[in-house]
Amino acid sequence: MLAHVLDHMLTYAQGPRYMAGDWNFTQDQLAITQQLLDAGWQEVQTLEFLRTGIQPQYTCKGKTQKDFLWLSPELVTAFQGVTIHADTFPDHVVMQANFKMDSQHFVRYLWPTPQETPWSQVPDIAQPVPFQAGNPTEQYAEVWQQRETSAQEVLQHAWSPQMRGRGQRTSTITKKGWPTPPKQGRSRDPQPGFYGYDVQHARWLKQLRRLVNYNNWAQSNWHAASVQSWTHGLLLWHSILDAPGFGHSFASWWIGRGCIGLSDPGFVPLHPPTPDIALQLRECFSSEVRCFERRLMQARKTARVLAHVHNPNLVFRDTQRPVPEPVSTLLVHQSSQVAEVDEDDVAIVLDPPCLFDDTKPVMVGTQATEVIHATETKVYLASVRDAQVGQPVTQTQPVGALDEVFQAFHEQWRKRWCRHDQVPHSHWENLIAFARDKMPQNSLPSLEINPALLQAEVAFKKPTSATGMDGVSRKDLLAAGPNLLQSLCNMFERAASDGAWPANYSL
Repeated sequence: MLAHVLDHMLTYAQGPRYMAGDWNFTQDQLAITQQLLDAGWQEVQTLEFLRTGIQPQYTCKGKTQKDFLWLSPELVTAFQGVTIHADTFPDHVVMQANFKMDSQHFVRYLWPTPQETPWSQVPDIAQPVPFQAGNPTEQYAEVWQQRETSAQEVLQHAWSPQMRGRGQRTSTITKKGWPTPPKQGRSRDPQPGFYGYDVQHARWLKQLRRLVNYNNWAQSNWHAASVQSWTHGLLLWHSILDAPGFGHSFASWWIGRGCIGLSDPGFVPLHPPTPDIALQLRECFSSEVRCFERRLMQARKTARVLAHVHNPNLVFRDTQRPVPEPVSTLLVHQSSQVAEVDEDDVAIVLDPPCLFDDTKPVMVGTQATEVIHATETKVYLASVRDAQVGQPVTQTQPVGALDEVFQAFHEQWRKRWCRHDQVPHSHWENLIAFARDKMPQNSLPSLEINPALLQAEVAFKKPTSATGMDGVSRKDLLAAGPNLLQSLCNMFERAASDGAWPANYSL
C-alpha cells in the first residue's frame, strides 16, 4: 500500500504534499524510507531535531515510533515546527506540523519544449538566412519561425500550437502555484474514474459537475424562479460557457467533440437551456469524460508495454543501477571540532574555523545545545557542561526553496570553476611566454562547415540525445532542408568571424 501511495505522490502529484499515518513499522524496517529521502522528503520529527535538537518522541503506546508525517521538499522549506499531542487518543499521539508560506514557496521554473512535428510533409524554408549583421539571437529565432509557419500552413488541422517555440526562448518561465487535482466533491456529485493526475481530466470533471449543478437548478427553478435564483442560473451557465480546457469556448469545442450520437444536441446554446436540453448536454458530456478516463487508464497500462515493443533495449534501462534523483532539497552540513572549552564565557573554541547559524542549535558530540552567538572561531552556548575538547561540532539544516538551492549550486560551482577570476592576466605571462618559446607549433587547416557535414554530424548523435534548451531536437535537424542547414552554417561562420553567437542556441 505504501509503494502504491509513494508512486502516486512522486509520479503524478505536484506541489506541497505529505504522507502521514500509522505505518506499523519503524523507519529502518521499511524500504520506502530511503526512497522518500532520495526524493527530498523529510519526516517532521527529524526536521524538528535538526531545528531545535529535540530528540524524536515515541508515537505508539509510548514505546515505539511507528506514526510518521513525511513532507515533500515544498513543505520542508516552509516548516516551522511540530507539536506532539499525547492526550487525544489512548494509543497514538497526534503530530501537528506548522508552516510559514509566502510567495517564494510557490514558484516553479519551467522551460517548455515544443511537441514533435511531422516535418516530412513540410517544405524547406524559402531561402537561407545570411547571419551577416544584426542580432544573431533574433536571426536564429527567425529561421525556426519561418519553418514553423510553413508547417502550420501545410499541416492545417494536424497542427497544434504546442508544436511552436523552437529557437524562441532564452530564459525560464516563472510561475507561481501548481495545477490542483480535482476535489473530492459531494456525495451526489460525479466522482472521478481516473485517479492519476491530468490537467485536462481535472478541468473536464469540474465542467461535468457544473453541468450537473445547472441541470439540478433547471429542474427546480426553470418554470418558477425568483430574480435571485435566475441570477444564480445565469452565472452558472456563463461559467460553463467560459470554462477553461475547451479552447476558445465550450460551445465551439462541442461541435468538434469525439463522441457524437444521433440524438445529441447539435450545439450549446448561448443562453441558459431548458431542463430537457440541460439533461441531454449533461449525459453527452458525461460520456465524453468517461471515455477520456478510459483512455487515460489504458494509456497508463499500455505505455510501458508499447515502449518495450518499439525499443527492446529498454530492458537494459530497467535493470541498470538507479540514476541519481533530481536535486529538489539540500542538507547543508557544517562541522568542526572543540579545540578549547571556555567555561568563563560559556563558549567553545573551534578548530578549524566554521561559521554556524546562531538561530539553530548545534550538536556538540551527541548533545544538541542552543547557540547564543556564533563567530568563525568561537561559539557561545547556553551550556558547556558536557562539552569536551576533541568533540565534533555539527549543524545540519535543510534547504528546499528553489532560489536557495540554485544559490547553493552557484557557490559550489564558483569554488571549482571561478577560482582564477581574480588573478590578473599578468600572472600568466611567464607561462604563455614559455609555451610560445619552447612548445612545438603546428598550423591547423580551417574547417569549412557545409550542410552535408552538419547533417552528418547530427546523424552521428544518438537517437536518445537530449533536446537542447532552444527546443530543437535531433529529429528537427535531420528533417531540415538545404536552406535551413545553410542558415545554420552561416551562423557558424558569423560566430567564427566576430564571436557573435545566439543566446538561445545549443547543439
